[in-house]
Amino acid sequence: MENRIALIGGSFDPPHTGHVIMIKNLLASGLVDEVLISPTGVRQSKKTTASPLQRFVMTELMVNTEFEAGIPIHVLDYRIMRNDSYPTIELLEFLEDKYTGREFYLVIGSDLIDKIEGWHRGQELIQKGKFIVVPRTELEIQAKLPYNFTVLGHEQRVVGYSSTKVREKIKTGEDFEQLMSPTVRAYITRYALYK
Repeated sequence: MENRIALIGGSFDPPHTGHVIMIKNLLASGLVDEVLISPTGVRQSKKTTASPLQRFVMTELMVNTEFEAGIPIHVLDYRIMRNDSYPTIELLEFLEDKYTGREFYLVIGSDLIDKIEGWHRGQELIQKGKFIVVPRTELEIQAKLPYNFTVLGHEQRVVGYSSTKVREKIKTGEDFEQLMSPTVRAYITRYALYK
């Protein structure tokens, strides 16, 4: 039975190749045995272009296209089913109750390290949670991090990918074929998202 679970939250608006690389790096790192992906629902602090359900479906399509059956990756619908925001710490508490005896690691990009304190019950989350930090730039992480923060190796950084850049390319009619799974691309085209 897997005991170490990575929890990846985010808007996934849309999910892209950078997400796939990050998940593969996490599983290859040996730090976790399973990955749970939790697309956000309604958030007042960050507007999304696609609906929560569309982002959930695209994330499912990405996982089902890019990873073989049997690889322990699951997309959660807890956040998208709510009509209000579902703070990270509350989701973590819910999952810890649901999956007793499991060890959870919150996966964050290095660009979010300084922002956690501003999250709902952020200080408590920093003290209570365990984090895996994914480097998002070519620069090393300079700050001395608390003991409960583990940084993926510099060679495992995810550089040059962002949902914002992907949306901009789609909106301007640029080629975005290499930036995401073909099934996600087909879904975006079918529903004319990000135009």
